Amino acid sequence: MFREATRRQILRKLAAGPMAVAGAMVDPLGLRSRDAARAADGRGSDAGELYNGLLLLAPGATRPAPERVPVLAPPILEKIRNGPEPTGFARSLSGAEARSLGVPLWKVKGQPVSSIRATFSGSRVFEVATITEAEDGPYSSIVITAQPHYIRPYPVPVAGIPERPVFPAKTSATPVAGIYWTAPFEIVAIWASDEGLYRMTATMRAPALPAESFPFEFQQV
Repeated sequence: MFREATRRQILRKLAAGPMAVAGAMVDPLGLRSRDAARAADGRGSDAGELYNGLLLLAPGATRPAPERVPVLAPPILEKIRNGPEPTGFARSLSGAEARSLGVPLWKVKGQPVSSIRATFSGSRVFEVATITEAEDGPYSSIVITAQPHYIRPYPVPVAGIPERPVFPAKTSATPVAGIYWTAPFEIVAIWASDEGLYRMTATMRAPALPAESFPFEFQQV
């Protein structure tokens, strides 16, 4: 079962969503027309390396205009003071309800899914998350989000602080080739496919050294 403090932490992360990795959405008025084929594995750009649908930004690089912007904007879930009215909502789903959305969902192999939570923009799905919480073991929670509408190629900045940058490593252990990095209390992985942008955050109970290899396998929910 979820402890309430852990549940609140997970929901705060879900509210930020994977878009938080790249910051605010790029102004579509700045779009440049480019051939999407440039996003082939390992090809470079002025801003960084294009890798399997991801743009691995060089340190200090400015995010370029994307080749494709999402057709579905992040929803407003709550009205704050005199701000805009909500444009979406979030709720928990059963396994059958989640599968009916048509968005492939993943979990860590051998770990049960504690709950599934979806965020909608209007009546359309914006993001779906599988949430696993463990009472023991090295990880207190594992959250894998799926976002079917996302910026392509998806920009991934260097993590950490300028004095101690954390560069992502490539891995083929994700469902499609992706990247991962280790922070003091979490392991993060990102991969992109035609079905969506996926982000896994495994929260550790105690700080750990950077993983020498990606320690997870996945299976569909």
